[in-house]
Amino acid sequence: MDILNIFKNMNVLSAFKITFFSLSISALLTIILGVPFSYLSSRKNGYVNKMINILISLPLLLPPSITGLALLLTFGNRGVLSYLTGNLAFTFGSLVIVQSFVMLPLFIHTLKNSFVEINKNLIEAAMVEGAAENDLLFKVYLPLSRRGFTTALIISILRAAGEFGATIIFAGNMSGKTQTLTTAIYSLSQTNLSQAIALAVIMLSAFLLPLFLLEFKIKK
Repeated sequence: MDILNIFKNMNVLSAFKITFFSLSISALLTIILGVPFSYLSSRKNGYVNKMINILISLPLLLPPSITGLALLLTFGNRGVLSYLTGNLAFTFGSLVIVQSFVMLPLFIHTLKNSFVEINKNLIEAAMVEGAAENDLLFKVYLPLSRRGFTTALIISILRAAGEFGATIIFAGNMSGKTQTLTTAIYSLSQTNLSQAIALAVIMLSAFLLPLFLLEFKIKK
């Protein structure tokens, strides 16, 4: 396998860079949107909240091809929201949208479950002391859900990093522009199978490392 030579391939190096930066932005957006929603979802259980949870869960169930097509019909050249956003298809922004779309549901569900498991007596004690909603979230829920937060973030990032179907339909596979490591493996498999296998091994190792750290190093 060409594990060393793979780092001399400029297209692969570009895919590394694009994957890293797009995932960084997507992760930040996921945290900003996902943390407050996970908190509100864990605190309320009304009809409206349940309907929103169903919609949030939908991306987890949709086939990637349908997800990509839906995003294309929403943000593409003639998409429903194209008059507001312009044509975002096959741009760096489309990568961020795809990744955020697949990250958010997994992040929210995982973090919400962690929030729900917090001892209710601690929450009630904080409320008796006059804690506001912001205090509850940042001084009670998040500190007591450190492992849950980290797990949610790592798993959702890995899920987005491995996305292929929606990415190739909505963002394409343009080297130096929208090609990620996952789509780079696809391209290499057509021209240089040994390098495709080498990149797959590297990517698998990158996936396993945070999972091992999560399992053995991060305390509850």
